[in-house]
Amino acid sequence: MPKFDVVNLKRLLRRGMRRTEKAPARKLLVQNTLQVAAMWGIAVVQPILGILGENTETFLKFRITGRSVLLLALLFTFVPPILALIVEAVLLRVRKALHVVHLGAIGALGLVTTLQVAKFYLKLEGSIQVLVAVLLAAGLVLAAASVRGVGDWLRILAVVPLIAVTMFVFNSPAGRYARGAKVEAYEVKTGNTPIFYVMFDEFPVAALLNKDGTIDADRFPNFARLASTSTWYRNFTTTAETTDLSVPAAMSGTYPKVKQSFTYVDHPDNLFTWLGGSYKMNSFEFLSEMCPPNVCSSSNAINADTKVKEEAQWRGFASEMRDVFGQRLDLTKENEYDAVNAAAAQTDTAPVVPTSSTSTTTTIDSTSTTTSGEEPVKVVNIPFLAQIQPGRWQQWLDAIPEDPTGTLNFIHSLLPHQSWVFYPDGSPYQLVGQEQFEGETVWETKVREQRMILQTQFVDKLVGMLLDKLESNDAYKNSLVVIQADHGVSLDPGYSHRFISGDYANAPDIIYAPLFIHAPGQTKGVISDANVENIDVLPIMADLLNTEVPWEMDGMLPEEKKGKRAQTKTVILNPKPYDIAPRPEKLLTYDAKEIQQAMFARIPDGADATNYLDMLYGDTPHHGLIGTELNIASLPTCECELKIDSDLAHKDNPLLYIRGDAPGLSDGDWVAFLVHGRISGLSQVFTRDGKTMYATLVYREDYGDDWSIPTAALIDAQGQLVQQVPLN
Repeated sequence: MPKFDVVNLKRLLRRGMRRTEKAPARKLLVQNTLQVAAMWGIAVVQPILGILGENTETFLKFRITGRSVLLLALLFTFVPPILALIVEAVLLRVRKALHVVHLGAIGALGLVTTLQVAKFYLKLEGSIQVLVAVLLAAGLVLAAASVRGVGDWLRILAVVPLIAVTMFVFNSPAGRYARGAKVEAYEVKTGNTPIFYVMFDEFPVAALLNKDGTIDADRFPNFARLASTSTWYRNFTTTAETTDLSVPAAMSGTYPKVKQSFTYVDHPDNLFTWLGGSYKMNSFEFLSEMCPPNVCSSSNAINADTKVKEEAQWRGFASEMRDVFGQRLDLTKENEYDAVNAAAAQTDTAPVVPTSSTSTTTTIDSTSTTTSGEEPVKVVNIPFLAQIQPGRWQQWLDAIPEDPTGTLNFIHSLLPHQSWVFYPDGSPYQLVGQEQFEGETVWETKVREQRMILQTQFVDKLVGMLLDKLESNDAYKNSLVVIQADHGVSLDPGYSHRFISGDYANAPDIIYAPLFIHAPGQTKGVISDANVENIDVLPIMADLLNTEVPWEMDGMLPEEKKGKRAQTKTVILNPKPYDIAPRPEKLLTYDAKEIQQAMFARIPDGADATNYLDMLYGDTPHHGLIGTELNIASLPTCECELKIDSDLAHKDNPLLYIRGDAPGLSDGDWVAFLVHGRISGLSQVFTRDGKTMYATLVYREDYGDDWSIPTAALIDAQGQLVQQVPLN
């Protein structure tokens, strides 16, 4: 057995170099290309296509269609090895340079591979992960350079990218979408009743409610208006935690199935194929493609000549793939599915023009929430997915014809889904980067919940715009109007905000969402506490349209439910959640009455207060200070300060939500914010990542044009303002 000292190592390396110099050109190019192809497949192709294959929503999110998905997979798999072949062909005349470049490529791809091996298989992180990865990669390069058998094995492993792309195309949800066949629509007679179907997102019904379980008409006048002429299914729940499972369930009337895309390919029987043979389509889907291209084609679409074509966003897709792969290579235990599944975490920004007042918004376009007759102020930047939602709503409204008879008007709006960046009038405030959830304090989470409610008030405004349009055309009374959300969201400290976790105590917030159905001709509101799930929406619609759904469904009318189906609710869990540990359970069953009572019990005290921030301040130790007028000019100045984060301190930002660092203050301190000498907000100081910070919402609606930037003062344990705090 040879002794691998320095002398022998040099001898082996020289032997490898001589093999390179003496090998026939064609044979050398083939061997080297196969080796690079093998390492490319192991290091990059298999991991990325493995992730993308299970996450069709990534392609849909960036509007990348089936054929483009297939072409992308093929180019991604084969172009880099072809480029490597070209580079090595150029270097054939300089065999030493060719040898060095080839080993460099093997080493780089080897390091990419070993970083993943150290992280996901050896469970290492930090400097130990890097050290182990570098040693393994160096060993691979030395072996490939000096041992003929290693090079032979690498050439055999060139089959890896072929296997990876084959598995992607033929054995993954994304591959089925890429190969999707044409799906025909049914011919169903419905009487051409106008249909308006709105699917909101991440919307807990509790956000709308007073403590007594009724709609807070002061904060949500348009939802109350809708309920006055609709059936409000107050005991409505989703059958899944996430959009990719809950939307197909609602659209098809069947229980969610994991490892399926939320496209027409995996769900050919759905709302659009049911009505597509007899209805014109005004469909604005988001993160899904349930309507087949032939059903929602230009020939079957309303206002086809003006319908907005959503182009593929290749730059955003490339950025997200960079983030996903970066997570696979970084030195933490972070789950690589975060960037793929968390659509709301998209941090690309685009300009939005906020309004300069809080008057009623009548029109919204893709880059503005400007009220008619107002002068827009300068732009601010908010997260990409949030900023496009108001414009999509306006485009959908504009596409509704004057006479909507025989039309299906559907929109999936990613509101009031985080990021929560809209005030009730639609004015946005800046928010840069992904927000904190893990390790938040109770106070931070309370502030976030109030921001969600403010954004829900903006959703109420959008609902009012729809009702105004339908009533102005005298179309509302004879239309079928369905307004629901796909699922809720939890804002319980210590729990996942997106998944049922821990002791499942946050389940009511996640599975309870709004459902309002206005039947044609309905004039009086009804509150129904019947046990209704999202798979029951299509059967209810079919009953109201006096027709049938031509496939077998799991959903049914509430009055048809007997025994266990009448008494329980079923929730399919996402087996691969991205912000909690994987769970073995795939299905939960709840007693329908008990979980509804649990939902009502979780509505915060003070939810029916007149002042909209009393929910935030109601149980704080200094709530009684709100509204108090004080002169703090005589108070001594604290050797501390409050810094307003730069993304909120923009001079054109309508300041209501403020947050930042609080140097010089201690964890647990309380600070009052005053406007013109009146206390208009409070914040507890908390510690995160070793820094003291604050975050709060400040009343501003009582000030009108007299609003100004607040001043701040420190509150002592007895509730007295004792020191001025500079606010910078």
